[in-house]
Amino acid sequence: MADADVLPYDYEEYGKEIVVYIDAAGRGQTITFGSQSPNFAEAARAAHQFEQAGSKRCCTSSGIRATTRPRLNQRSASSGNVPC
Repeated sequence: MADADVLPYDYEEYGKEIVVYIDAAGRGQTITFGSQSPNFAEAARAAHQFEQAGSKRCCTSSGIRATTRPRLNQRSASSGNVPC
């Protein structure tokens, strides 16, 4: 990966996973602690922002357009890297 033109991390997908974990934690705490459970709203908001930023980063901010993405994915896959 040190020689890769683009580091193939999928921050959008990572953000989605964080959202799932925070939602599950919030539901679990509500079941366990009822009205005294911690509020996960701020963490959920931040996770959604991370997910959205990841989507923008992979497809636009870094200069990688959606039309370029398939070519990068193919190149990454052929070199053994995980596509973005």
